[in-house]
Amino acid sequence: MYACRHEPVWAGFGVTTAFAQRLLTQKVSLPTHKQLTPAPFGISAQAIFTQHQQTVKALTWSPDEQMLASGGNDHLTLVWQLDGTLLRTHMLDAHVRALAWSPNGLQLVAGAGTTVTFFDAHTGTQLARNTEHHTDVVTALGWVQGPSGLLHAVSAGADKKAIVWNGQSHQPERTFRRHTAAIEALTTLQGTVVTASQGGVARVWNATSGQEIHGYYFDTQQTLRAVAFSSGGALATGSDDGLIHLWSDGRTCIRQVQDAFGMHCVDTPIRLQGHTHPVQALAFSPDGTLLASGGEDRHLIIWSIPKKTPLLIQKQQEGLTALAWSPSGQVLAEAVGTRVMLWRIHQ
Repeated sequence: MYACRHEPVWAGFGVTTAFAQRLLTQKVSLPTHKQLTPAPFGISAQAIFTQHQQTVKALTWSPDEQMLASGGNDHLTLVWQLDGTLLRTHMLDAHVRALAWSPNGLQLVAGAGTTVTFFDAHTGTQLARNTEHHTDVVTALGWVQGPSGLLHAVSAGADKKAIVWNGQSHQPERTFRRHTAAIEALTTLQGTVVTASQGGVARVWNATSGQEIHGYYFDTQQTLRAVAFSSGGALATGSDDGLIHLWSDGRTCIRQVQDAFGMHCVDTPIRLQGHTHPVQALAFSPDGTLLASGGEDRHLIIWSIPKKTPLLIQKQQEGLTALAWSPSGQVLAEAVGTRVMLWRIHQ
């Protein structure tokens, strides 16, 4: 694990961690300059939500940053205001493993057991409930926008398949079946989907055609439990060996080879080593300069993407199971046990 010198300052129920840097003074004949010190990076606790009774597994923000939805093993999906006011409660039939707010803010989709449920995000009304298409647990959800502008939801599951759903009719339009092991995570960027599975395989494909864009990534034999796209296309996966695998642009591949499983992209990623146990959550800041990671080792790490080094390492009381940046990038939500923490970013 990276060793970082930091100085904790206790404030309320949270910790603000700032990295101290020495002010450098440059002395020259005339004039005399002071070299400005970059502002220290830190976080401070903004709120804690404590209404879940069992482990929280999923988080998603509304696009206007006014609400946050959380889902957990207590079968609940809760919709919150940022001051902790609970707006809505949805009781589902199984553990809630996945949530995704539509980019236009109108719909919230939840994955519980083998069921994909669509809700009106403003009223809480159930729009559709699909129970027949996944045959094992739904593990991940996202949204993509097609060439016509129509939004589609994407679900992935332990049944090794991903399904693209029409955002208006809520009916499946196509199924991606290229995985040979349970899919644990997915991420989307515009019309591109990346699904990551047990066995260490990440596949990059087009949501409209259902075809792979380039060869699959395979940088570890360990299960990939987290995957994230940055707004600029950088792709990160997190594996059970504690590593984060980072490609500068997950939509392109420089070198591919053919093998028994199809085309294989052999571009070597940068490997970030900071966790000692499985990485369970990854999230890029909206501008793509920061990557938050969390895992079973109870550590929250925030990485500088330009420098490929950690800016902050903070130990929590339990393992981290979900992370989500607010659309402005000013707040990071994390799930730790039954609690949802909101951290204000200072940089």
